[in-house]
Amino acid sequence: MSVADFGARSITDILGDALLHLRNLIKSEQALARAEIAENMQRGVIAIALMGGAFLLLLPAVLVLLFAAVAVLAAQGVALYQAALVIGGGVFLLGLVLLVIGIRLIKRVGFVPTRAIRNLRQAAESWRAP
Repeated sequence: MSVADFGARSITDILGDALLHLRNLIKSEQALARAEIAENMQRGVIAIALMGGAFLLLLPAVLVLLFAAVAVLAAQGVALYQAALVIGGGVFLLGLVLLVIGIRLIKRVGFVPTRAIRNLRQAAESWRAP
């Protein structure tokens, strides 16, 4: 290839343009990573806030209902301590199931900017390719 193939541009101009494009690519990928992290953080914060609000509203209602369930069993002739153990044990098991589900859901919220990382890897591969 001769200099005429590149137009009247020198090697330094071409390298300068390549570095400028690389800098712009890195800046845009950095902006994408920031936006992706912010989006994922916002989703996580909203989910946690909703769960906290639900907890504050549901706790008193559940306690009243549990006392009522114990009272129903006691009225049916079951000893008060046995009724409390049956209802408490069932609620405990239900709570464990909900805890496991919640932990699995919160693990799905990704805080790693996967799209930006993928794009940077693709850009790096294209620079390495001859």
